[in-house]
Amino acid sequence: MSTDKHSRTSATEVKAQESGGSKGPREKSFLRSLIFLFVIVAIAATVADFRSEHVVDDDKAAFVSQAEQAIDAVKADLWLGGMAAESLTEQGDWNRLNDYARSTLDDVVNKLLGTTAVVYDWSGLKMEEIDRLWKAWEAAPQGDLNTYLADAVAALVAAQELPGLEGGLWLAVTPDGGRYILASVGEQWAICPEEALR
Repeated sequence: MSTDKHSRTSATEVKAQESGGSKGPREKSFLRSLIFLFVIVAIAATVADFRSEHVVDDDKAAFVSQAEQAIDAVKADLWLGGMAAESLTEQGDWNRLNDYARSTLDDVVNKLLGTTAVVYDWSGLKMEEIDRLWKAWEAAPQGDLNTYLADAVAALVAAQELPGLEGGLWLAVTPDGGRYILASVGEQWAICPEEALR
């Protein structure tokens, strides 16, 4: 009697499986294949993104290196190029401040101008210019890179906007766009509006 009940229960389970109550081996295999395929596609997409980012990084590194050399080569031809802080502070109308303990560029500019400013040295200015040139090049590559950089650098020299800052000189830019040259000479700080030195 119990065997009869057992066979009826097994028969019921088989019918339930056949009618779709649980997934058969083929359906499970198909689902596994889909999941496996999805994982492979996701990995391939990630690797492709990584490779393309790596190529862009390599291209930018090469661009930056070449642009840096080109701009450094004409630094003396830029506005203020080759001018020492001592000789520059002898012209124009400078606001002066004696050096004080633990003075930082930001503190000095704030005391001299009464406002905050972003302070750039030569390296910072040069990298900002290179970043601007890279964005223009990346947006629309124009033939040969050497020619592009030569033309860009010639335009910088012609415009005389980028100051070729030597040691002891910085460019301070205020939030309202005011541009000032900051100098450190001996025991003094001095600042002057850019236009007063042109």
